Amino acid sequence: MTHKRIIYYLFIALLWFGVLQLYPLYAQEDNDNATPQVELQISPDDIGDPAASTENEATNEDVAQPDNADADTDADTDVKDGEISESEIERIMRQMEAKKNRVKEAKLLSYKVINRFPHRPTAFTQGLVIKDDTLIESSGGYGKSSLSKVSLKSGKVLTEETIPPHIFAEGVTYLKDSLYQLSYRRGILMVYDADTLQLNRQHQYSGEGWGLATNGKHLIMSDGSDTLKYMRAKDFTEISRISVTENGRPLKYLNELEWVDGKIYANVWLRNKIVIINPKTGVVGAYLDLKELLAEVRATAKTGVLNGIAYDEQSKRLYVTGKYWPTLFEIEIERKS
Repeated sequence: MTHKRIIYYLFIALLWFGVLQLYPLYAQEDNDNATPQVELQISPDDIGDPAASTENEATNEDVAQPDNADADTDADTDVKDGEISESEIERIMRQMEAKKNRVKEAKLLSYKVINRFPHRPTAFTQGLVIKDDTLIESSGGYGKSSLSKVSLKSGKVLTEETIPPHIFAEGVTYLKDSLYQLSYRRGILMVYDADTLQLNRQHQYSGEGWGLATNGKHLIMSDGSDTLKYMRAKDFTEISRISVTENGRPLKYLNELEWVDGKIYANVWLRNKIVIINPKTGVVGAYLDLKELLAEVRATAKTGVLNGIAYDEQSKRLYVTGKYWPTLFEIEIERKS
């Protein structure tokens, strides 16, 4: 490779870097069914039908690709002399961004599908927990929200509690025989008996509610920003908070959360990925690209976005699904020895 060619490649890379910096992270899209937002034209959880959800995710696919570029690197490494692929440029950009911020680039992890289980295609999944082969699922929508116990193997509803129509249900988690469920914009945390789903009490909080998880002691909450808040279970008051960063930059739109072996797993709204977050520093050390699962369910059904993570601490099994998905996947992360 000649000196001039190297300079040419660097010039192209820098040019792309400048374009990506100027291009907004999420493209706004007109939608008659959308609810106006401050930062996005479409509310992340007010998208009540799978078509709207699908269209808006598709709008952001091209923007999201730099985060998934590593997954396609192998396919593009065999390029002719004098050519450089778009994926290679994106990979270089990620490395440059990480180097600029003096952080280690988040690592792409591989996975394999262990099992597939039926999942209610009518569930607008907002939160997911598993306990003793029973799924606890929060489904959203004004006038459609619910909290349900569902059989893992059959996908059938065992018990269901409907939510008042003015409340849009969000994330859910299980702690000390109680279930905790967020509301989107009402600022209400609902606390239920885990066995009967009887509503025992409520707590108020400020801001939006998105995802909810627990480290076994405190509740951990996302609100659509790059911030995760640690909350007291007894009164839902804030203890502390961390800012989540990926490759040195704030990572917004953190959605459904799950505590997995000392790490926080989070869906990122409108992305095909689950990020793995250090609970003390907020740094994303690794991520999963689940676009293949999304493609699988969309081949047979009209679905929404990836959303829903459940982890069985006893069996060490990890489950994922999405809004209106007909399938719940049990996956295993493949770790290199």
